[in-house]
Order: sequence, then structure tokens, then C-alpha cells
Amino acid sequence: MSLADVLAPLQQPLFTLLGTPVSWTEVLGFGSGALCVWLVARQHIANWPVGIANNVLFVLLFTQAGLYADAGLQVVFITLAVYGWWTWTHGGGPGSDALPVRRTTRTEWTWLLAAGVVGALGLTLLLEHATDSDVPFWDALTTALSLMATYGQFGAVDDIPVDITDPAVWDAHMAVFRAAVPGRVDAVFTSEAYGEELARRFRADSICVDPGRSVFPVSGTAVRKDPVACWDFLEPPVRAALARRVVVLGAESTGTTTLAEALAAHYRARGGVWSRTAAVPEYGREFSERKLAALRAERPGASWPDVRFDSDDFPLIARRQTELENAAARIGSPVLICDTDAFATTVWHERYLGGQHEEVARIAAAGLGDLWLLTDHEGVPFEDDGLRDGEHLRPWMTARFAEELTRTGRRFVTVTGPHEQRLATAVAAVDELLAEGRHFADPLPTRGGDAPVSEFR
Repeated sequence: MSLADVLAPLQQPLFTLLGTPVSWTEVLGFGSGALCVWLVARQHIANWPVGIANNVLFVLLFTQAGLYADAGLQVVFITLAVYGWWTWTHGGGPGSDALPVRRTTRTEWTWLLAAGVVGALGLTLLLEHATDSDVPFWDALTTALSLMATYGQFGAVDDIPVDITDPAVWDAHMAVFRAAVPGRVDAVFTSEAYGEELARRFRADSICVDPGRSVFPVSGTAVRKDPVACWDFLEPPVRAALARRVVVLGAESTGTTTLAEALAAHYRARGGVWSRTAAVPEYGREFSERKLAALRAERPGASWPDVRFDSDDFPLIARRQTELENAAARIGSPVLICDTDAFATTVWHERYLGGQHEEVARIAAAGLGDLWLLTDHEGVPFEDDGLRDGEHLRPWMTARFAEELTRTGRRFVTVTGPHEQRLATAVAAVDELLAEGRHFADPLPTRGGDAPVSEFR
């Protein structure tokens, strides 16, 4: 059986619209495109595979219509979608810091228009001489315009080796810089020796800022060597990325909040940058209190067993918990203690409604936790504080937490015994984590100077 035989059913008319037959390919192409847009609006990772399927269908559709340039454009879109899918699954999806958005500059518009004209004319000639296209110009024009629009979604990456004594290497770097910043550069601020040459090539003023690191005794090299020693000089987003995040989780009434607060107090007692160690509170409890209060406003005699959760409550809880965690990491110490997290919310959804919630699982997968401390239910009396009713479920929940932590490959330690023993176990686990430090790639030495690559960029 040939590929044409496999694809033949997709080319069959499904129905007729205004006298024009509409094929399966067109219907599926439109449907997958609409679904992809909806998934993108919801920031759902499934938008990538659905988008790729949409591109494949349009390859078939455009090829059948003789629009070969547009068919080729879908291959570009498929490549970009694979990259986007990979980026989301490796921590660059929703929830990460937003990328800066700016308007296209006048210089960029000039180059884009020139490239668009040349590209459209070149594609037109290619389609006229190499294909049987009936509309080579319009096919080429729409393709060129699409590629021009796609340009606005990209930044610039400079991975050229460094040699600050080699004019050819300088020229290569400047080509990248000019592409990324095509407008006028008025000043170059650096603390490095290469600043003068960089400013000269930009025809800008060179402003050397604290070259001896006397005002701000910090550098990229110093941060790589010891981030904690440089903590006060780091910007909030950098602190949030480098802070070690420790999550305390467990079944109802197993001492999670008590342990989280005690652990944070232990590290605050170190003083210095550690004095800002925070324990992020459990948003799910606040949400539950509000839910019970709202029910009691309608039914004054209502109690916690009367409260009912909806499945959509849990993504809200997971997102808000993550927001609180990220906000605390920006202003806190090198370690952040979290009283639960989005991952724990996946098990709580299972406890109340049964099964996993896809959106909560996606939020949890993007989490930045480094260590989870699972509080065992054994030896801890159950205390009903008005928001608990699951004493009989504690063994099951402890087991489910352990199973899911293991299945997802998360680093965790189960803490048992009286409070003092639990705290000692937790401190030992966190100290071990902190002692590992952060491991950064060594800067590549230059052939013509002392400035490492990471400080050159």
C-alpha cells in the first residue's frame, strides 16, 4: 500500500458547502487549528502536538492545491512547534518570567521589507520554473509575509567563541549584536576591559562602572563560586531561581505546618542573609476556610463534612500556591520552606474527587522544588480543627504521597517520630542539600584576554 492510498480517504468530500465539496483534510485542518488556538489561550501544553497535526494537514491541503511554498512553510512551523514543545517540557512554559515585548524598530522594518521583497521574488521564480503552481506569485508572497511575521517571535543567541584580540571574532559578535539591537546605541555600560572596543564599534559612549568592584563587590565569577555570599547583590528573579526550595507535605494532622515553621525558624537563626528565610503558608487551608464560611452564610449550621469541592477548585489552589512560593523566593534567603506545593495538590485532588487533574499535574510539573519532606502519620494524634475529617485516610494519603514522589523522581525524605526528631531529620536533609551548592558551567577562557565568555555577553 502506497502513501497515496493511505491519504486517499482524507481527500474524499465529507459534505458540500455552497456548491463546493469540503474534504476531510479541510475539516480536520480547520478543527485542529481552532482547537490549537483554544489550547494556546488556556496555556495548555497539548497545543503543541495539536498544532503539529494541524501543520501536517495543511501540508497535504496546500500540496493538493498546488501551493507548494505554503506547504513548505508548514515544515518551518512544525520545526518551531517541536522547539516550543521541548521548551515547555523543560521549564519554559507558563509560569516562567515573561519575555520582554517591544515594537519593531524602523531599521528592522526596512530590513524586513527588503528581505520580504527579495524572498517573494525568489520564491516566485522558483515556483514558476520548478513546480506546476498556478499562482506562484501569491503563493510566494503569503509565504514571505508569514516568515516576516515569524521573525518577531525570536531573540538572538550569541554562542560565538570569544577572542577580544581578533577583529574577525569581533565582527562576528557585532553581527549578532546588531541583529538583536538594530537601533542606535547611545552608551555601553561595563566593568570590563572590552567595554571600550564594544562602545567604539557601536559608535557609543563607553561608561566604565566600578571596574575594581569596590562599590558593588560582585561579579559573575563570584556568583558562580558562591551564590550565597553574593545573595544581597542578586536581583529578585535571580534569587528566585537560585533559592533551594524545600516542601513539607503530608496527610491531615501530621504536623506539616508545625515542621515547616520550625524549619524556617531554624535557618532564620543563622542570621545574615538567612534571617529572611520564610515558610510559605498553605493556600489550600485559606481557600477551605473561605469555602466553609461561604457555606455557613447560606446554612448557619453547616460543618466541614458538608463542604464540597469542584474539580476546578484545585488548579486555582495550585496556581495560587505557586504564586505565593515564587513571590517569597524573590525576597527570601537561599532556602525557602514551603508548607505544601502544587505537587501535593495533585494528591489532594485524588483524595477529594478521585483521580488526577491534568491541569494541576501540569502546574506541578513546572515546579521548582528541590527536596520534599513527607511527614508520617504514625505517632501523631489526629486533631480535628474544624477543617479535617480524614483520620481514617491518613495511612492511604501517606502511602500515596510516597508513591507519587517516587514515581515522579522527586527527592524526598520521610520524617518520623516526635517533633524534635522530625526537625533534626529535616535539618540534616536540608543541610545536605545546601552543602551540595549550585553547579555552574565553568566560563570558557578567551584566547586574547581574561574576560570569560559569560561576562563578555
